[in-house]
Amino acid sequence: MALNLHKILEMDCLQGAKVLAGGKGLDREIKYIDVLEVPDIKNWLKGGIFLLTTAYAIKNDPTAQADLIQSLHEAGAAGLGIKLGRFIKTLPPEVTALADELKVPVIAIPKEVPYIDIMMPIFNLILDKKENLLQRSEQIHQELTGVVLKGGGFGEIASSLHTITGFPVSIMVGETPIAFAGGEGFPDLEDTISRVKIKGIKNPSRLEKEGLHPPCLAAPIIVDRETLGHVLLFFCEEKQEQLFFLALEHAATVAALEIMKERAITETQVKLQGDIFEVLLTGSYQSENPLRRRAAYLGWNLDQDYQVLLLEIDNIEDYYLAPPEQGRIKAQEIVRDIHSIVSRTLDYFNLDYNLVRRSDSFIILLGKKTNNQISLEKLTEKLLLQAEKRLPEVSLSFATGRFHPGIAGIKKGFFEAREALKLGRKLQPREKLHNFADLGIYKLLLQVGDLAELKSFFQEELGRLMEYDKKHNSELIKTLEVFLQSQGNKQQAARELHIHRNTLNYRLQRIEEVLGVNPEDSNNWLECLLGLKISRILF
Repeated sequence: MALNLHKILEMDCLQGAKVLAGGKGLDREIKYIDVLEVPDIKNWLKGGIFLLTTAYAIKNDPTAQADLIQSLHEAGAAGLGIKLGRFIKTLPPEVTALADELKVPVIAIPKEVPYIDIMMPIFNLILDKKENLLQRSEQIHQELTGVVLKGGGFGEIASSLHTITGFPVSIMVGETPIAFAGGEGFPDLEDTISRVKIKGIKNPSRLEKEGLHPPCLAAPIIVDRETLGHVLLFFCEEKQEQLFFLALEHAATVAALEIMKERAITETQVKLQGDIFEVLLTGSYQSENPLRRRAAYLGWNLDQDYQVLLLEIDNIEDYYLAPPEQGRIKAQEIVRDIHSIVSRTLDYFNLDYNLVRRSDSFIILLGKKTNNQISLEKLTEKLLLQAEKRLPEVSLSFATGRFHPGIAGIKKGFFEAREALKLGRKLQPREKLHNFADLGIYKLLLQVGDLAELKSFFQEELGRLMEYDKKHNSELIKTLEVFLQSQGNKQQAARELHIHRNTLNYRLQRIEEVLGVNPEDSNNWLECLLGLKISRILF
C-alpha cells in the first residue's frame, strides 16, 4: 500500500496538524521528505516529495507562495508541510484556493515539533516500504522465472502474472496477441486490446488513451535491443502501479527468454528439417527405412500423402541489395518473422503439416486431412493478411502441387509447386496463389524433361517469328497469340490488341510470310499454340 498523507497524519508526531488546503490530494504517494528554506525552492522539487518549510524566504510574497503551490503540482510532489506563526500567520486566500484547485495538500504542522521528530518516522516508513517492495519484486521474479524453467510458455507466463496482480493480462508478439489470462470477467477486453497503441514504447509505461479507464500498463519485450512484443496489464488499480510496473518488467524479461528459447528451438528444427528435405530432393539415401525413422523424430510421416504449398518472398532480394550489413540483418528478420507467421497461422487452423525453410522460401507439407479442414485459398488469404499487418512492405507468392504418396511424392509435389509458381508469375502476375492442377496443357509440357527438345520444337514453329519481332521491334508473336486465343475471331482480336482490323490483316499476312504457314487456317493452330505455350516455359 502506498505511503500517503492520510497515513502520516495518523502518526503521533503530527498530532495537532491541520489540513489547510488541497484535501482532495491526501492520497498522493510520499517517496521523499525534505526541508527547504531557500528562495528557489522549485529547483529542488521532485515527484513524490513531502516538503517541510517555514516559508521564511517567501514570507512577504504571496505571488511567490502561489508559485510554490504551482511548482509542487507540476513536479508531482506529495504536498507541503508548513509551520505557521513565526514568519507567516496565515496563507492568503488566493494561495489556498489554488492549492484546492490543483489538489496540492498544504498541512499546517505544529510549530513546537522539531523537523527531525517528523522526518525520522517518515524516513523509516519510506525505507520499510522500499524494502518490502524489493522483497516482493524478488518474489515475483522467482515466480515468473520458475514458470520458464519448468517449461511453461507464454500462456503460463500470462497466467502467473494474472495471479500475481489479479488483473487481466495479454502478451503480444509484434501486434498479435498470443496469450491471455484473466479476461473472463471483462467482455470488452479484446476490443480494448485492439485500441491500444503501443508502438514506440521503450520502457514500462501507462497508456493514457481515450476510452482506457482504468488504465492499461505496458512493458516492451526486448531481445538484442529490438522490441519484439509487449506485456499488457489491463484495468489495474493506480495505487499499486509501482508494484505492477515491477511485475510487468519481470514478465517482459521472462517473455524475452521464452522468445529466445523458441528461436533456438526453431533454428534447430529448421536445420534438421532442411537436411531431411534436401535428402528427399536429391535422393541421397541408401535405404528408405532409416530415412523414415529419422523423419519420424521431427513428426514427419513419410508414408502418407502430402500436398506441397510453396511460399516465396517476392522482394527479398531488395534487402540483400541494400547496404551489406543492414540489408542482411533486415532480410534475416523478415525470414524469421514470416516463419513465425506461418507457424502460428497453421497452428491456428489446427492443420496437419510440416514446415521447411529452404533459403528464403518456405515449403509447407500439408497432410491429407488438411484438405477437408480448410481451403488453400482461405489459408493463403489468412497468411497474407497476417504478413501485411506485421510486414506491410513485404510481398508474398504461393504455389501448390498435387497430393502425392510417399517419399517420392514429396519431391514430385515440390517440383510441381515450383513450376506452378514460375509459370504463374508469368501468366497471372497479379494472382498470389498458383495451382499446378490449373495449368492445363502446361502440365503435359512440363513432363518433357528435356528442355532442349522443347526449345527445338519452338524454334521450328515460331523461332523465325521471334527473331523477326526482335529485329523489327514488332508484335507479331503477341498478335498471333491473341488471334489464336480469340479462335480466329478477327474483330475480337483487333479489339483486344487495340488496333484497326486492317492492321490485324496486315500483321497476319506478315506472319504467314515469315512462318510459311497461314495463321487463319485452323489446321495450323495446334502447332502454333504449343509453340506459344512452350515459350512461356522457356522464356
